[in-house]
Amino acid sequence: MLFLKSKKAFTLLEILVVLFIMVFLFTLASRRIFSAERKIGSTFNQLIHLNRRLYISSELHRNIYRLALNLNPEGVDEFWVEKQVANKKEGKVFTLDDNFFDEPQKIHPLLNIDSVESMVWEKAKTSGMVYIYYYPKGLSQELAIQFLRSDNQGKWTLYVDPVQKEFQLLEKEKNMREIKESL
Repeated sequence: MLFLKSKKAFTLLEILVVLFIMVFLFTLASRRIFSAERKIGSTFNQLIHLNRRLYISSELHRNIYRLALNLNPEGVDEFWVEKQVANKKEGKVFTLDDNFFDEPQKIHPLLNIDSVESMVWEKAKTSGMVYIYYYPKGLSQELAIQFLRSDNQGKWTLYVDPVQKEFQLLEKEKNMREIKESL
């Protein structure tokens, strides 16, 4: 009677199947999570590279460029580059510079631009069009672009320092006053 098979116990095979399913699901979930993190990092790298390129282009071509950000609280934020050109009718105007992009670029869907803050403006901009100017002598606005992950899993600040020509990605959301105090 001691060696009778119990009906309440799991077999080794059943336990292994359950473990295999759990590992498989964990692998799928971790790929998706790490893939999203990689894409978010790629977006930040693209914006940092774009800022450096705008500084260099403005100095090299002796022209005024601007980074246009369309902050859309209801949808996906977009950005593109415009340069100043002479127009006989209107004087100097800005037009899309296709040396950078042929069409507006979308910010990754997991990211939202929460606000853009500059020392020049009275208050941070949270919607509508925002223009960041790059001048021929390598000057630009000092600003902080606040990013918020759409699933509330992270906040970042992209800080543009025109004096040092430096672009820092800060792991926390910080306003201009907090950035100045930490430098």
